[in-house]
Amino acid sequence: MRIDRQFSDGSAWSHRRGGGMLAAAVLGALVWCGGCGYPRVGPQTYQIAKALHTVFNLRDETSLPRAREFVNNAAARGEITERDHGLLMELMALAEAGEWHRAEREVLRLLADQNER
Repeated sequence: MRIDRQFSDGSAWSHRRGGGMLAAAVLGALVWCGGCGYPRVGPQTYQIAKALHTVFNLRDETSLPRAREFVNNAAARGEITERDHGLLMELMALAEAGEWHRAEREVLRLLADQNER
């Protein structure tokens, strides 16, 4: 179901109901449980997260299925851990649910947390 909202300042916002809230809750729990942000991720996950940032920033819906396939294949080959796979999948779920800004903000937070350690 698609929901469109008009704000008093004239801006509009649209999103699809469903997976975005669940993804946000899971991401929030991961961040909260970790204490101080996202956990350390592997180098391949870091590179994938940088690529996802571009996809989220451009709101590139056509790249999401390819990105999902790439992440799944990387996990199947053992190039990323199960935990990292889950983090990336949750980020993509936000974008797929129309939560582009939130997905972009979270991937930037993930990247920043890697640099602060």
